[in-house]
Amino acid sequence: MKQIIWDFDNTLAYRNGMWTQSLCNVLENNGYTSYAYDAIKDCFRSGLPWHFPYKAHSEYFNGLEWWDFTNITVSRAVSAAGIEGEENRRLTLQFREEYLKKSDWHLFEDTIETLEKAMMLGYGNIILSNHTPELIDIVRYLGIEGYFSDVISSAIAGYEKPDPRIFGLAMRDRHPDEFVMIGDNYSADIRGALDLGIDAVLVRSSNENYYDKYSENLTEIWKYIIQV
Repeated sequence: MKQIIWDFDNTLAYRNGMWTQSLCNVLENNGYTSYAYDAIKDCFRSGLPWHFPYKAHSEYFNGLEWWDFTNITVSRAVSAAGIEGEENRRLTLQFREEYLKKSDWHLFEDTIETLEKAMMLGYGNIILSNHTPELIDIVRYLGIEGYFSDVISSAIAGYEKPDPRIFGLAMRDRHPDEFVMIGDNYSADIRGALDLGIDAVLVRSSNENYYDKYSENLTEIWKYIIQV
């Protein structure tokens, strides 16, 4: 049975504002309304686990748990808002709950119909995402866990896409021809898959690399992956 490997963020589901807006929400919930948004956003352009491709977490986490490591960058972003010391630590520790607030996660309109069609056509489905340890909880909240045989988060796996080792967890020694990758990130999803001989379809992104198997939505992906 052919398997579809699905990215999660901005492929199947989305959270408005992601990391930057989540921290801004924390600041505003605590009465901080004057801060440099762009400075906060810049902090999240580096230092997160997916900014270290091809390295195992064990190589640079220095023994820290996933959120403890990630909070180093969150704290740096709080500092960019001009907040230091114990108040910085207090706000940093609030970020996790804010980011994972389930009501702020949403499925795209075409997600359910596409997953149902995949199952109807006999495809197996696997989520493979650079994400938090709580990815499975978000998937369950959104009501789509039953469509997938496995939900693999990089935070649990210890590797980030495009590292071949995390793709290996999805493939489980099966041949690359049995899989197709669907994702919105050319470097992590598409290039990572192609380098292993896995077919791939880019979705939703601006397609700045002019990749030939591209669809603005999930509805049109079938022209690339249905065998005729």
